[in-house]
Amino acid sequence: MAKVGGAELLRSLRAEADRISALGKDLRERIDVLTDPTAAEAEVEAVRAAAEQRAATAEAKAADAERRAAQADQFRVEADAAAEQMSEELTAAQNRASAAEERAQAAEADRDAAVAKARADADKRIAYAQAERDAAIAKAQETWGDQWGLAANADIRRTQCHVHVHIGKLLEGVETPDFVLVDGPADIPVPHQGGGIWIHPVSGKLHVHLGEDAPETLLMR
Repeated sequence: MAKVGGAELLRSLRAEADRISALGKDLRERIDVLTDPTAAEAEVEAVRAAAEQRAATAEAKAADAERRAAQADQFRVEADAAAEQMSEELTAAQNRASAAEERAQAAEADRDAAVAKARADADKRIAYAQAERDAAIAKAQETWGDQWGLAANADIRRTQCHVHVHIGKLLEGVETPDFVLVDGPADIPVPHQGGGIWIHPVSGKLHVHLGEDAPETLLMR
């Protein structure tokens, strides 16, 4: 065991005395509070006030929690209503899209039917015109041999609402070098922009003249 000096032992004893003195003072204060009714009531009141403050704080927190819960419920109700409205709007949009698709399909069907009808009508008119052309050529050949001619005036000189083909004997000396040589009636070109046309046979082929306004004047009347 280490040897303790006198001065150090004295300091230790003094420190212990101070601690015992402070402890005795604290005990005396506690005894005074316990024996003093006024001090005891004040301490009880302080404890009660602190408890009430904690209770009030807890109640405030509970009220705030209830308010937030009510607000959350309101938000949930509003979100459900918004979702339901969006669902209804989406259903309406899908119905409109379906109706539009049906209308588009019906319009396409009508268009296809109209195009088919127009093509059929055009084919009929072409067939009719070709039949008339062939009949006119046959009639001209029967009547005037190789001196026949066919002529159709341009739109600006036409006196009837539809194309009218004139048949007759071609006048002498009216031939020009401006013509298209074709093998037969099926090769006759269509006049440009409603222009006139006249046709006559030469050596088993046909000379087709385009661009004259009143070629009927080239046929014998």
